[in-house]
Amino acid sequence: PRMPSLSRHTSNTYQLDKDKMAAAKVFNKLSEAVTFLSDALKQKKFSSVTQATKAKEVDDFYLEQLAEYDLEALYAGRTFPAEGTEFKLGGHDKELGHLHIDFVRQDAGWVIDNIWMCR
Repeated sequence: PRMPSLSRHTSNTYQLDKDKMAAAKVFNKLSEAVTFLSDALKQKKFSSVTQATKAKEVDDFYLEQLAEYDLEALYAGRTFPAEGTEFKLGGHDKELGHLHIDFVRQDAGWVIDNIWMCR
């Protein structure tokens, strides 16, 4: 598994990153992740989305933009890959424009690594 990055030179930051990594919501099916995101975004529960990711922060602007998409319709029938440790929805002017939803595989399943925009 990827270790959280050490930002700056403080052990407190590392502890926060480790705590955040442990708190990330685990998904075994892509449909579970998409339903979770869709429901939370529709209800404007942006803090729930941020808390479910490994990222320390996710910009509300990105989540507001993501809420405009029908994620369940876009990703109906899609699954996490059987192989590999990283997976991405959207990005680089694809179905979500420049918004990215990055997942990483951990022992228990897939977690949302980050939600971000490349432009």
